[in-house]
Parts: sequence; structure tokens; C-alpha cells
Amino acid sequence: MVFSENDDIKLDNNEKGIYKLKKYFFKKNMICFFVVALLILFLWMVLYNTNTVDKYLNFVCNENKNEASALYNEKIKDNEELKKELLEKQNEYMDSVYNSFLNEKTDYDKAKNELNKFSEYEVSKTYANNIKNKLNLLNNSRKAYENAVIAESSNDIEKAIENYKSVIKDDLNYSIAQSKIDLLSETWKKDMLEEAEVYVDNKDFQNAVKNIDTLIRVLGSSDELNNIKKEYETLDSEKYFKVFVSGKTNTPKDINNWIFYNYVDLNFELTNNSEKTIKGIEGFLIVKDLFEKEILTCGCDFTGINIQPSATETVDNLSYECNDFLDADNKFYSTAYEDLIFEYKIESIVYTDGTVVNVN
Repeated sequence: MVFSENDDIKLDNNEKGIYKLKKYFFKKNMICFFVVALLILFLWMVLYNTNTVDKYLNFVCNENKNEASALYNEKIKDNEELKKELLEKQNEYMDSVYNSFLNEKTDYDKAKNELNKFSEYEVSKTYANNIKNKLNLLNNSRKAYENAVIAESSNDIEKAIENYKSVIKDDLNYSIAQSKIDLLSETWKKDMLEEAEVYVDNKDFQNAVKNIDTLIRVLGSSDELNNIKKEYETLDSEKYFKVFVSGKTNTPKDINNWIFYNYVDLNFELTNNSEKTIKGIEGFLIVKDLFEKEILTCGCDFTGINIQPSATETVDNLSYECNDFLDADNKFYSTAYEDLIFEYKIESIVYTDGTVVNVN
């Protein structure tokens, strides 16, 4: 039986207390009901979104292409919130695939296959390809490290250093590789330079230059190595014949005296370093400024003179005709001899016995 407050029924104290208690709990239960209902609605919305994204990712991972595409087009494509959540989750997953390979918890093929699944979808293609590139770099780095260890054990130091230098920073072996590079490079460089000196002593300048080229290729360019290479190249070019520009004068244009151009007049000292008499040299002269920047290159041959073995002849009748409209020619004409650097490159030498040596 239910009683209202207006009923004329008399209630004892116990009944009144029970009635008020029921009324209190009824109001409290109604409030709790609405709170719980709102909470359920909120959780449903969250779970709806999460389940949608997770479903899509599960379809992708399980290679259910049709289901993944249908779900994306129906539920995610036009929903900015879901698209943002998908972007975060799929990128996080692909990062975890790379990190598993990085930490040697999975192999290369498995990691690559997982990333290939995401590269088939436009929404994840770009990021998947970026991670695949990182994966390939890391895989190549590990192979390089393995090859370096094998090369070092076989005493192929050049190959070992080259491979150690291919180990990337992401590789767990990077620190070891850097230490190996420093350790091996110092000893190997010393050995290569000593070997080059032996070649020089035997007048085998080309092999000496090859040693320096190898050092530059593997260890990188430096002023020290570049200067040594230049020295050996000069020795190589002079082992048969040496050309030294001993002076420079100018003949200015003078139309009244039938001189229609400016001329640079050069003096040369020609030394025969071979064992036979030279009667002709073909080559070209390179002119540089004090900063070793090339001004010009011109053909420069020497004929009509016999140079005996170990002898030096002077030639002072060669002139260069300057073109007024060429900046290089004007600079050559106006620059003082002491501010110029001359290099002569020999192409061929003709001896009086009819033999010809082609240089380089």
C-alpha cells in the first residue's frame, strides 16, 4: 500500500521514518540513473570511434582490403576526428614495427611485410614508404657492419673502413663502427703513405698517386692529402720532361707599328729528364692566379729544338695573343708574373730516334 502526505491515515513514528527514507532514496536513484546514462553515452561514443579505427587497422593488418576500404569510405573518410585518430594510431603502429627491427625483436622481412600492408592505402602510403626507406637504410647498415667485420678479420682494411663508414646512427653498432674507423684509419693511412713513398723512390709516380686517391676516396679530402697528390702528379709529369715558366713580359697593342693585339711574351726553361734526345713536346699551359683559380688554358708546343738528356734549354720566343673582349685574356695580360701560377701538362714527347711517348 502507498500513502501520500495528505492521507488522513495516522502513522506511527517508525512508519513515518520508513516513508521519508524511501522518498530520499528514490530521488538519489534518479540522479544516479541520469549520471550513469550520460557516462554510458559518453563511453559508447568513445568506444564507437575507437572500435571503428581499430576495426580498420585490424582489416589492414589482416589484409582484408575490401573491408578496410569499405569501412574507411563509410565511417572515417568524412569524419575529421576519426581521421585524426587513425593517422595517429597507424603511424604509431608503423613506428613500432621499425623500432622492433631496430631493437632486433623482429627480422627484416617480417617488418617489411607489415609496412607493405599500409603502403597500399592512400591514407597511409606516404608514411609507410618513409618508414620502409628507414628500414632499408638500417638493414643495409647492418649488412655493411657485418661486411666490415669480415673484411677486418681478413686484413682488408680499406674495405673494412668503407663498410664501417656506411653504418648509420640508428644502428646499434654505430658507436663501435666509429671507434673502428678511428682506430683503423690512422694505421692504414700511415701504411698507404709509406707505400706511396716507395713508389716515388722507384719513380712509379702513377701508383703513388693512386694510393693517395684511394686515401682521399675512403677517408675524405684534406689539405694534406691534396698537397701530396699534387706533388706526386707534378713529379709524374716531370719524369720525362720539365717545363718552367721563367718570365713574363707584355707587348702592348700598337696599330702604328702593325701590332693589332696585346701580347703576353713568356720565357721557358725546358729540361729533359729522360735518357734520350727530345725534338718535340706537345702539351698545354694552365695559368692560375695566386688563389689557384684558373685564368686560362692554352695549347703550348715546343718544336725545332733538340734537348739532350739531362740538359736544359731556354725558349723565349713564344707569345700569347690576347683578345680584348675576353676577360681571361685581359687578366692574363695585366697580372704581374709574380702573381701568376703556371702548370704545364705534357701530352706527348717525340724523340730523335723516332719513338713517341704519350703521357697519360
